Amino acid sequence: MTRLRILTFVALMTALAAAPALGQGRAPLRTAALRDVAFIAGRWSGEMGGGATQEWWSAPEGDGMLGMFRYVKGGKGVFYELMSIDQTAEGPVLRLRHFGPGLVAWEEKDGATSWPLVETRANRAVFEMPDGRKRLTYHRASERAMTITLEEMENGSWTSQLFELTAEP
Repeated sequence: MTRLRILTFVALMTALAAAPALGQGRAPLRTAALRDVAFIAGRWSGEMGGGATQEWWSAPEGDGMLGMFRYVKGGKGVFYELMSIDQTAEGPVLRLRHFGPGLVAWEEKDGATSWPLVETRANRAVFEMPDGRKRLTYHRASERAMTITLEEMENGSWTSQLFELTAEP
């Protein structure tokens, strides 16, 4: 092999080793605790697709936090989410379940999705599905501003959707 091919091969192998395997997410943060995600607590509102969003989170108490999301457009509820962040032996885990009007669940009867916490630092937390194909990043930029970024792997590349929220009084 030529020197250039060897260097290219080494660079490629290093990049592949550093990235999570396809279909396998990052390891949960076993050392993390609810206090690391307490910044999410509060009443938040924003806009999405011509409609209004609200997301409310309780402060941590016991071994969890509870949350609710709703999306209203044209004066009608489009969909809702019920959420919890539970302290587990594996670290905090975000559990989420979607509902349409009439509280008709999108997921199966026992089908809440689970998103272990995989990364945290001051006012920032990343939850990722175990298969590594979806992640939610909560970032509190200030006392009154928080962004939530939903990233999904689609056709070999990442897409992202940004939700900009403002604290409600």
